[in-house]
Amino acid sequence: MIIPASAAGKLGLDVLEDRLAALTLSDAAREKATSWGPIGDLEAVRAELARVSELAEAIEFDDPLPLKAVPDLQPALERSRPEGAALDFGDLNEIRRAAETSRLVRSFFERRASKYPAVWASVNELEDTVQLEDGIRAAVDDAGTLRDDASAELRRIRSGLSDARTAARNHVAKALAKASNDGYAAEDQPTIRGGRMVIPIRAEAKRKIEGFVHDVSSTGQTVYIEPAGALEMNNRVRELELEESREIERIRRRLTDLVRSARGPLGRNIHLLHELDFRRAKARLSSELDAVVPEVGADGIIDFTGGRNPALVLHFARLGGDRTVVPLDFRIGADVRTVVISGPNAGGKSVAMKAVGLMAAMIGRGMPVPVDPGSRFDLFSPIFVDIGDEQSLADDLSTFTSHMRNLARVLEEANDDSLVLMDEAGTGTDPDAGGAVAQAALERLTACGARTIVTTHYGSLKVFAHETDGVENASMEFDRERLAPTYRFQPGMPGSSYASEIADRVGLPESITKRARELLASDRLRAEDLIRSLEERTAELDRKLTELSNERARIDEHRGELESRVRRLQEERDDIRAEAHAEADRILSDANRAVERTIREIRESEAEKERTRQARERLESDRERLDERADRVDRRRRSRRDSATRPQRTPDAGDGERGNRQKPTRESADDPIAEGDRVRIDDQQTVGEVVSVSEREAVVAFGSMQLRTDPSRLTKVGSRPEQKVTVRHSGQGGRLSVQDVKRRIDIRGQRVNEAVGQVTAFLDRAMAAGLDRVEILHGKGTGALRRAVQEYLDTYAGVTGYEDAPWEEGGPGVTIVNLGAAA
Repeated sequence: MIIPASAAGKLGLDVLEDRLAALTLSDAAREKATSWGPIGDLEAVRAELARVSELAEAIEFDDPLPLKAVPDLQPALERSRPEGAALDFGDLNEIRRAAETSRLVRSFFERRASKYPAVWASVNELEDTVQLEDGIRAAVDDAGTLRDDASAELRRIRSGLSDARTAARNHVAKALAKASNDGYAAEDQPTIRGGRMVIPIRAEAKRKIEGFVHDVSSTGQTVYIEPAGALEMNNRVRELELEESREIERIRRRLTDLVRSARGPLGRNIHLLHELDFRRAKARLSSELDAVVPEVGADGIIDFTGGRNPALVLHFARLGGDRTVVPLDFRIGADVRTVVISGPNAGGKSVAMKAVGLMAAMIGRGMPVPVDPGSRFDLFSPIFVDIGDEQSLADDLSTFTSHMRNLARVLEEANDDSLVLMDEAGTGTDPDAGGAVAQAALERLTACGARTIVTTHYGSLKVFAHETDGVENASMEFDRERLAPTYRFQPGMPGSSYASEIADRVGLPESITKRARELLASDRLRAEDLIRSLEERTAELDRKLTELSNERARIDEHRGELESRVRRLQEERDDIRAEAHAEADRILSDANRAVERTIREIRESEAEKERTRQARERLESDRERLDERADRVDRRRRSRRDSATRPQRTPDAGDGERGNRQKPTRESADDPIAEGDRVRIDDQQTVGEVVSVSEREAVVAFGSMQLRTDPSRLTKVGSRPEQKVTVRHSGQGGRLSVQDVKRRIDIRGQRVNEAVGQVTAFLDRAMAAGLDRVEILHGKGTGALRRAVQEYLDTYAGVTGYEDAPWEEGGPGVTIVNLGAAA
């Protein structure tokens, strides 16, 4: 409840009501929007918030809701109450549609009861009216016209009526054709007069036609005659028409009897559908505001981040363009019961206060609010509002008097469940007296437990907030370089009015502003200077905290990457070992078979010299082939190990990193091979270690395998240096590593140009670090920022694709970007 009720518009509640009304389907739901009021107790509010949140999810991600506009059918239901009443087919058709909508809505949510339990709990109350729906549908079509087969009797009557009309029409047409040939006809088409088919004849020839005169034209020139031969036919048509009317009336009474028997369930269903229609409008507005359901309690706590004034969000959306609302972080609760907001005019003090008040009113009406997930916003009732000038000539009220009248009611009725909003408390009279009255009132409100937010320029209230437990200063940030507000809320810090600086900026003569400063008391000047100094120090501390937070995030990301890399290397090592052992077994098996085959051939050839020589050559060939296979296994093993440990290259590193990654250095060819030397065989790339060496043979180990070869095939190489990775830190030169780059960027509340610039830098760093997937948090809102970002992603060379995040990770408020090598 807002006190006074007239203050609801000053908070911006009327803006939300107008938008809600535009989003409804039925007139009844539209009336609910224009008389939007608090729901009631805490549990009722929580239940409504859950229903609205589930509906928002269903609208955005599920099949279309089968809810249609249902008119107010209460007048029709009242007309159906008397026995023998007969509703017209238009009313019956609307009733049938309402019954059908009830059935479809119930079926929709019954199939999704586990997904939307809060909504199902309400629509589960829709009652069965299928018999009524089927009965009306069998008789009345979708256009509200009675079907020919609404009853067997009606079908018989209409069939006979069609035949009778055809016969009468044919006879009259023949009579007209003959009259035309004789030159008696005034027109060439028959017509209807008094419900009977007649032919138009010129007045002077009326005695030439045998029949009955039914009408004369206004000019007297034409006489409408029913041919004598058509008399019985027309009589038959008329008889059947009367029978049809009686049968239609009987059917209307029968269908109205069905309505009368279902009047109670039908009336309750229509009421529930109107409630659902209004709730659907709240869900759609919630999506437009990018709103969430915060934690809601009854302890008088408000603690949210990322809050946006809902009325401003809608205002900017209506204007178009890329303007966005600067997010607000705000806290008031058990330890802080009163917040005194100070700062320059037009700096956003009142807007911030109104944002809190408007969102408090929304919570009380079961409406999600535009804040970050995880926020808390308790239920307040009533909400007292003293904003703006309430002076009245008719009531002989000055500005100060009207404020005092409002304040008197607040002090009388406020309690620990109340939220009190006072704009420029104590204004309209002598500043010292006004400040004293405001301070006394704040002392009383703080003591009674009410949560109070007040805006002021009074230094005395800033001092009061600084010295009093339960009261906290706050201000709106001001850019001293541009002499313009940033609209960022600063808790715990009083704000300066910057009156002299702003006066200079708008062109007030320097002599005036200089004299004004001279007239200010010295202690007032010192206080203003102290506030400015504190603001600068706070800004510096905020920057350092942000840097520390970013550094901690980088460290956490780096640690996770290292742990992942260790796991990957362990898996690679196990795979390499398994593969090497398997290949060694195969090599050994092949060698044994080759030796056995050679020995067998030598024996079989009885040691013939030529056969022996051929066998030895084949054995040497087999040995060389096995040596090559061992080399390939070792190269593949080392290549896989190197690729697992090699650092990512940055696009701007050029060939510099290849320079850092040194190759083994070839020693002099005259340097003798010794045990323990690292060598290559011929021009192979694989490096092994000499186990033993003699004049005719050397044994070289390649991992777990050993090969025998001629020492002349060996080339000695230097030791392999460690790989070096250089990491670029903020503001320094060098390379860029994965650990330096965040995987998510938050651009909510930014203009499109500013956001696109930050996204560009973010993607460049992600590409440089070799990331393959990043996230951009832009919020839902009106969708303008999301569209701009995704249109830009279409042009960025390194983006291979993008999509909205899953619902539980932010849905359309977050874009997931897949990265690859730039084309």
